[in-house]
Amino acid sequence: MKPLDEIAGGDLGWLKARHHFAIGLHGNPAHKAIGNLYVLNDDEVAPGKGFGAHRHADVEIVTYVGLAVLLIGTVSETKAALKLEMYR
Repeated sequence: MKPLDEIAGGDLGWLKARHHFAIGLHGNPAHKAIGNLYVLNDDEVAPGKGFGAHRHADVEIVTYVGLAVLLIGTVSETKAALKLEMYR
């Protein structure tokens, strides 16, 4: 585990990213890959935005999506949906 303030990142408006490992010019150079795991990012992508088409060669990509990202609507609608989920 790394302290949050040691994890490098950036905010492009539509993308808020934290880079757990250094790759290229991104991330804290003190944080090296672990074996074959060489990229681990926490990315928050704004609704309706994204990276666009781009290639990845010889890599496996794992994506996880937080519950709040799956809920579409106002903040009050999201809070209501989360409360309902807690009581199920």
